[in-house]
Amino acid sequence: MSIQTNPEDIEQIRARIRAMSDLELRKYGRAARDMADPKKNFGPPNPSFKIQLDEARAEWRRRHPKLT
Repeated sequence: MSIQTNPEDIEQIRARIRAMSDLELRKYGRAARDMADPKKNFGPPNPSFKIQLDEARAEWRRRHPKLT
């Protein structure tokens, strides 16, 4: 499991995330969140980090829908 610094096809990201366990997905999401945070970077963050963070969040919501 690793955050990609190079642009990657969105379907490749989704496939990689789908194969992760919940624990791996949480770790991945935290890493993506840190890398996408402009306060933790010197200069603007790489846009691919934001995409990976968005996809990790979407996968988590798909696996764990809110029961209202």
